[in-house]
Amino acid sequence: ADQRWFSVMGEIAELRKKMKKAKEEWKANKDDTKLRKKFKKLKKALKAAKEAKVKGKVSEGGAGSVAAEGKKTEKKSNKKRKTSDSATPVLAASQKPQKKKQKTKKISKNGTPNGSSSATKSSASDAEIKAFRQEHKIKLEGADLDHKPFLSFSDLNFPSKYKSAIKSFKNPTPIQAEAWPIALRGRDIIGIAATGSGKTLGFTLPCLPKIAHIKLGRSMRERGPLMLVLSPTRELAMQTQEVAVQVCAGCGLRSVCVIGGGNKWKMATEFKQGYHILVATPGRLQGFIREGEISLGKVIYAVLDEADRMLDEGFGPSVREIMSQVSVNRQTLLFSATWPQEVKKLGLELVRKPVIIFIGDRGEKLVANKRVTQTIEVIDEGMRDDRLHALLKKYHNGKNRVIVFCLYKKEAARVESMLRRRKWKCQSIHGNKSQPERTAALGRFKEGSEPLLVATDVAARGLDVDDVEVVLNYAFPLTVEDYVHRIGRTGRAGKSGISHTFFTKNNKALSGELIQVLNQAGAPVPKDLLAFGTGVKRKKHPMYGDHYRHDDRPMPKATRIVFD
Repeated sequence: ADQRWFSVMGEIAELRKKMKKAKEEWKANKDDTKLRKKFKKLKKALKAAKEAKVKGKVSEGGAGSVAAEGKKTEKKSNKKRKTSDSATPVLAASQKPQKKKQKTKKISKNGTPNGSSSATKSSASDAEIKAFRQEHKIKLEGADLDHKPFLSFSDLNFPSKYKSAIKSFKNPTPIQAEAWPIALRGRDIIGIAATGSGKTLGFTLPCLPKIAHIKLGRSMRERGPLMLVLSPTRELAMQTQEVAVQVCAGCGLRSVCVIGGGNKWKMATEFKQGYHILVATPGRLQGFIREGEISLGKVIYAVLDEADRMLDEGFGPSVREIMSQVSVNRQTLLFSATWPQEVKKLGLELVRKPVIIFIGDRGEKLVANKRVTQTIEVIDEGMRDDRLHALLKKYHNGKNRVIVFCLYKKEAARVESMLRRRKWKCQSIHGNKSQPERTAALGRFKEGSEPLLVATDVAARGLDVDDVEVVLNYAFPLTVEDYVHRIGRTGRAGKSGISHTFFTKNNKALSGELIQVLNQAGAPVPKDLLAFGTGVKRKKHPMYGDHYRHDDRPMPKATRIVFD
């Protein structure tokens, strides 16, 4: 198809040159009827070539195929247009050839051209679907009565060129199985699923029928992307971009990534080349929109990835401003690891009559991946360096991928220096590193040339690397939610993983919530951790906390004191 496309484009360029030359000869000799007929013949051939380019009716025959196509279209054009060969040459010369605008195929609600439906039906029986949903604790709200998940990739009736990104997987993940058929029907989706559940491919693949048939051209460059993906962090945006490039590789689509800290001039240059998909962080995207570099008026497919993290980072107003510039006829997909009140409010504002998919817990509480073996070690801060060295000897063989998480930037730099002194080959990513340095370090980690990575929470989300076997938490994060996202870097794509976490007395305020996460995942709770208490502190006000017990133990009876 690509060879035929370039062949036609070459023919069009050649015909334009010949037509220009014939027009100049005709102007020099206006009385010559042969030159006039030659010019008209070339004009018809050029029109036929343009129609062949749009309709795809090009064979391998080269210029002869265009001429043959011209003969077919000539009969049709004669019925619609009256051409008078008896017109004076002067009048004919004054009529300049006008370029006809190409009409874009109408996009239907389900995203396919001319209202056709992409026939994709699940082959699973009702019993199989029931067992599948019970196994993964899947609940749906607002779904159609005849909705069935895709339990096999064979149910996804796409051409093979679209399936290059799923060749390495055996079956769809739960969120993919439920989201794909709903998205292909054109329905809005809110997906609540744990980290590492395959959400990125879950929202990237269904967009292909909506935009694959639209070719890049001048109008595409002027009107901006057809698909928009908003990500909370640079690392997550880059990971989404990698998946998008992999998905688009076989179907001739272009994806552009816009993140803070990158080369702004280089990003603006990529816009001029035309693009279908835009992956962006809210801050940098707002800047390009205000400068007039990007227009979102023609976006038909919008995705909010990790919506809870975006709100945590304070991007709520930016997201609302960006989405207000997207077409109201868009299809919106919102994905989140949790389902708190803030995310519900955002979903009600931006998503219309959605199907809500819950994978596992309903999302009010954060649930750790049960495929990750969790170990909590209560330890003194001064002993962490030696203990980390011992754990690396146990878990790291120099080839397998291991991530060591720290809390602060300076702490990550110190731990990296300490490990290098102890002859460990490692690298780090944190906020004091420039974006090119972080990208290069992440690339070496993914390639396996330096498989030991020291990172802050900047990499806790968005770091989707295959075969991360072990996560070591050198310092416990500020929230248990961040802890769950840290250990979610391992045990991805159906594989198992290991996490080992240092917990000090300075973290005792988080012990109750951590114990709940361990109990929900069926992980062992050490006695030293129970000694810190099982109560959970919940804050309802930014300055004054609302304290209450959050466990199933009976409240102790009040002690009656009698005064003399």
